[in-house]
Amino acid sequence: MKSEFNPLAFKGPFLNGRFVRADEGEPFVSQDPGDLSAPVGEARSLSAAAEAVDVARTAFPAWRDLSQARRQAHLRRYQKVLASRRDRLALAISRETGKTEEESRDEAAAMVAKVDLTIRHGMPLVAGRAFSLEGGSRALLRYRPRGVVGVIGPFNVPGHLPNGQIVPALLTGNTVVFKPSEMAPFVGQALAEAVEEAELPPGVFNLVQGDANLGAALAADPGVNALFFTGSAATGARVKALSDRCPDRLLALEMGGKNAALVLPDAPWERTLDQVVHGAFATSGQRCSSTSRVFVHRRAARRFVKDFMSRLARLTLGYFTEGRDLGPLIDERAVARFLSAQDAAERLGFACLKRGEAAPQKRPGHYVSPSAHLWEGFPSKLLIGPRDYWDEELFAPDVAIYVLDSDEEMVALNNASRYGLAASVFTADAKAFRGLRARLDNGVVHWNRTTAMTPGVLPFGGVKASGNGWPAGLFVPYACTVPVGSVETPARKR
Repeated sequence: MKSEFNPLAFKGPFLNGRFVRADEGEPFVSQDPGDLSAPVGEARSLSAAAEAVDVARTAFPAWRDLSQARRQAHLRRYQKVLASRRDRLALAISRETGKTEEESRDEAAAMVAKVDLTIRHGMPLVAGRAFSLEGGSRALLRYRPRGVVGVIGPFNVPGHLPNGQIVPALLTGNTVVFKPSEMAPFVGQALAEAVEEAELPPGVFNLVQGDANLGAALAADPGVNALFFTGSAATGARVKALSDRCPDRLLALEMGGKNAALVLPDAPWERTLDQVVHGAFATSGQRCSSTSRVFVHRRAARRFVKDFMSRLARLTLGYFTEGRDLGPLIDERAVARFLSAQDAAERLGFACLKRGEAAPQKRPGHYVSPSAHLWEGFPSKLLIGPRDYWDEELFAPDVAIYVLDSDEEMVALNNASRYGLAASVFTADAKAFRGLRARLDNGVVHWNRTTAMTPGVLPFGGVKASGNGWPAGLFVPYACTVPVGSVETPARKR
């Protein structure tokens, strides 16, 4: 089948307000995971991290000294450009990640909305405060920008997640160096194209393209004052080790999850099924907040398993232009990891409800069928052995269902995970939800709502191996600024 899409043209790094040296560096291919016969385009990795940081540092004083109104005006123009390019942006997201057309359109729309959310709800958090003291003095709290903010983006949400850090960083007066995932270089390029068209001052936003070595160079650069990383826990640990050389740097790690849905006997049934299925299989399970575990009370277990599997069987798989429910995994390594996990689950003693397998389509791609496994009773023996499968982030369409006897067992199993990102509680009882929320070791706890979606008016982040406590979402302006306290006493007139 001949692809309906032409390869995209690579423009090179974006430094000091323009694209440069598109023909330099080591070539690498951006592959369409849903159609391996049609690469998205050839990009190039150029070791430009240090240069980009220097450019951003030079541009910082003038950008910092602009009024908030003028910075907002620049970002409003950027927002308008993003809105005008929304369809092209969504297409690039689908081609580089395999996401469904609906998901990519939603992501592009969220990028446009981020400017409004930050201005209306995020910036007031760092507006400062004043307190009167005895004797005519005042205590003032102000926030100043940190300087150069580095952003290392993920492949799975390659536009919205980094944009959600770039926009607050710029609005609070910082300059930015952005390295997108090497699996989504053209989505990163699309952000730089929007900055170029919006005519932001040169050097305020800079883009570098390349692999993990370039990310490591950015993480190790002492000129980076704050660093936002989104990705796996293993890579996040390496980024942290590099950042430890810069003790005054703020490091914000948004990493993986082994997220659980807790289904109590009185759960609102149809909504629970809708939300759990969406949480498990949106983006083919490739979200840090995907629902990969379901803890269902024994009194509801038989009905839940039957209805859940019925819905799983109706899910469709295919290329993003075909209007299916699921797309491909990102690459062959993800497929191999997913297939290996099927064997690991059965070795551990999980009953196989549906085995995930490679699922060839009419286009060659990294397609797999979704899977589900079942464990009866509290899995005490798993908790004292290797964490293979039961506490491994697969980033794939796989769900483990645990049949448990009490809320206490649900809390204990949730908190036994090395991760602590998101959890959802499904119950009609508000008091029961509040009691569970207080005991769950997660940064996000929803009531009768999927783990896989948190609105932009809330902070987002996890604990333990899911992150280091610096929240994303609404609270990013906090991480982009330094609080400065002042006691001001006017001189008395003689």
